[in-house]
Amino acid sequence: MVASADCDDHDASVGSSYRDQDQDGYGSGDPLAGCAAGSAGYSNSGGDCDDEDPSIHPDAGEVCNGRDDDCDGDIDDGFALVAVYLDEDGDGYGVSDGPAEACGAVAGYALLDGDCDDTDPGVNPAQK
Repeated sequence: MVASADCDDHDASVGSSYRDQDQDGYGSGDPLAGCAAGSAGYSNSGGDCDDEDPSIHPDAGEVCNGRDDDCDGDIDDGFALVAVYLDEDGDGYGVSDGPAEACGAVAGYALLDGDCDDTDPGVNPAQK
């Protein structure tokens, strides 16, 4: 006899089982034949894009962290990104070459650019 992928004949929303490694209620990969949901490490819901991190799954809220927390394919969606500039000397001014994007201040980066000597915190646009 072949096991059915329908885990509950009375509820059409309960279908296949998925391996849920991080046990956040969402599994990943191809659906498994038969009903393992309800067993430790399995879920009826698929779509987990990072099954090793329980904070990442389709119902998670998006956090500005450079990751796709809600598994919709977009990283940090809903957040306004700003340019940040590498600031090796920690003076609050970074080098203008190739800014990165972030949701705000990031350690080792500055929101202001224009530092002509990023090895000396005493040399920056604010010094007169």
